[in-house]
Formats: sequence, C-alpha cells, structure tokens
Amino acid sequence: MLSATAAAGFGAIGGLIVEVLAVFGHLITWQTARHEARRKGRRRPSMVRFIDPAADFAVALTRAGLGAATGLILQNQLAGPYAAVAVGAAAPALLATIGKATQPLPAADTTTATADPTPATVDASRNAGGAV
Repeated sequence: MLSATAAAGFGAIGGLIVEVLAVFGHLITWQTARHEARRKGRRRPSMVRFIDPAADFAVALTRAGLGAATGLILQNQLAGPYAAVAVGAAAPALLATIGKATQPLPAADTTTATADPTPATVDASRNAGGAV
C-alpha cells in the first residue's frame, strides 16, 4: 500500500502525463502546419495559434489536482506506483463513474400484495472493488 503522499503524488503525475500528451498533439499539428507553409512558400504560423499557455496551464493544474485527489481516494486500493499513475491519468473518468455509481435498492415490502414479484438486478460490474 502506498502512503497518502505517494498516492497523491503519483496520481498527480498521471494527470500531468495526460496533459503533456495533449500539448504534444498540438505541437505536432503546429509542426505540420509550419512544414506545409514552408513548402508552399507562405509565412509559417506562430506556436500561439496552436497552444494557449494560460488555458493549458490551468488544465494541467486541474488534471494534477484530480489525479492527486483520485490517488488519495483510492489509496487503499492501489498496489503500487504504476497503479497510482494509471489512476491519476484516468481520474476524470474514474471520478465520473464513482459519482454515477448505483445506490443499493431499498428492501422490498413483503406486506403488500401488489409488489412486483421479479427481483431487482444490480449491475455488479459497476460496483466491483479490488486493487487497481
């Protein structure tokens, strides 16, 4: 089991990795546009047309925070640093799933004759626990 600091730290790293990959995609698009402009003899586009430093920084901080929070929430379920990085990278999807988890159904009232005789089913795959 990871300490709280390690779980949060590795989770934050996972969140930042996702944002670095997103920025990398924008850089590749910028590079392609520059190559095309050079080939056609046009003015090459500036990097700020493809990357917004203020917005990208805000998203990076948010992803790091979500990754750290998810690492802390799932700290007892994490088998090691790689799992914490993976949890941090998947933090937005994991937190959305946790927020939508199905609640247990109330106990059936057996005193009324009009109760539905078919048992309610719960999707066990959405409520599965265990180490990540």
